Amino acid sequence: MKIKRAVTQYQYGLLVIDMMVCTVSFLVAFWVRHFNQFPSISPDYLHALPVVLIVWLISYKYFGLYNGIAGTAAEFIQLLKANCTGVMGLLAFSFFYRHFAYSRVTTALFAVTVFILALFFRRVFRLFARDVLKSFKWKHHVLLIGCGEVGKTLIREFMQSSTEFRVIGF
Repeated sequence: MKIKRAVTQYQYGLLVIDMMVCTVSFLVAFWVRHFNQFPSISPDYLHALPVVLIVWLISYKYFGLYNGIAGTAAEFIQLLKANCTGVMGLLAFSFFYRHFAYSRVTTALFAVTVFILALFFRRVFRLFARDVLKSFKWKHHVLLIGCGEVGKTLIREFMQSSTEFRVIGF
């Protein structure tokens, strides 16, 4: 039960990180393209930000970036596919919704920035979460009764391998 809760919290953590990375990347892309407006941002772009977040969330969810803990190479490929799909979705939305016009250079800058930052921050989060999940609070406490060879062998096994059991007494 604790492991399932930890996985759910891990997935929500990734979701929050992805949405923050997406927002920061969108703002950075705007400011790089329109560098003379640095501290402020156009209201048209602010109105587009929720659409961008929704498109990216759907794209990341579709490609399974919240399903489990994938390896670095698999996550790289999934992230690349999700970002390409997100860019295509964003361009399709801007084509069909004519009340919104923005620079295509901003879209390209956003796509590169969100990919690099998402890859970096997901890796950092994975390293952080791995340390948290290995902490003692997630492990089951075990009290071994008896001092024979079997007990000593079990203790050695628990200490050497990274199991979910922590020996608190012998």
